[in-house]
Amino acid sequence: MPRLEETRYGAAWWDEIVDLRLRVYVDEQAVPLEEELDDLDHVAIHWAALDGERVVGTARLVLGGGDAKFGRLAIEKAWRRRGIGSRLLETAVDRARAAGA
Repeated sequence: MPRLEETRYGAAWWDEIVDLRLRVYVDEQAVPLEEELDDLDHVAIHWAALDGERVVGTARLVLGGGDAKFGRLAIEKAWRRRGIGSRLLETAVDRARAAGA
């Protein structure tokens, strides 16, 4: 099972996170690029699900005003249906609760 690492915009694994999101959302689901990458990436907490040093999943959490917004969940096609998305969601929920959201 891949390990989860918390990161931020521009920090460790950022380029790989963006590459995965673009493959999943823009290429597979035809989401416009300008909708997929937004200003919230700069303030969000991001997670990378790592198989060794390879990003196979990602998600983000935006905290503000006592609220939390989970999103941008993307899993590499070959790694889907293995519980990675559930682990990312659980991790984000725990982080949001810890922040008081």
